[in-house]
Amino acid sequence: AIRVYANFAAEKGVVDRAQSLMDGVGPAKLLYDAFLNVVAKSKEPEKYKKAKSILEKLKETDCKEDIDATSYNIALNACAFVARPEDKEGALETATQIFEECRRQNKADEVTYGTYLKALRKCSSGTDCKRESFVQDLIKQAKDSGHFGYLLRK
Repeated sequence: AIRVYANFAAEKGVVDRAQSLMDGVGPAKLLYDAFLNVVAKSKEPEKYKKAKSILEKLKETDCKEDIDATSYNIALNACAFVARPEDKEGALETATQIFEECRRQNKADEVTYGTYLKALRKCSSGTDCKRESFVQDLIKQAKDSGHFGYLLRK
């Protein structure tokens, strides 16, 4: 049922309805990922905070060993696709935290690098030359780690 909510995530109140389904349910990584996906696709203000919070809760469950790139990538999506301009700075900071943790845990894949790059481009200043330097460094890291995929080529 939670996966169905992802199709309607742009509608008001969907995140709250999905949350009510999660309450009282035992820990299951697929449920957490599905709920993260609802949040990521929503137009909720500060959804990046909610995504980070869900990721933190997942790390406290019996499923913490099952956390993989998918969980991190969905949380990064919530950061990359914020709807409100006033959320961009916080979303970028959160994306950086999520990305760095994912790399430290050796869970990053091509999608991780590509989604983080999307967050960098969408949430940072368009004229920031420091940003471009950071982007080039990120692309180099992706190449060096064997994670230079189609998302980085766009």
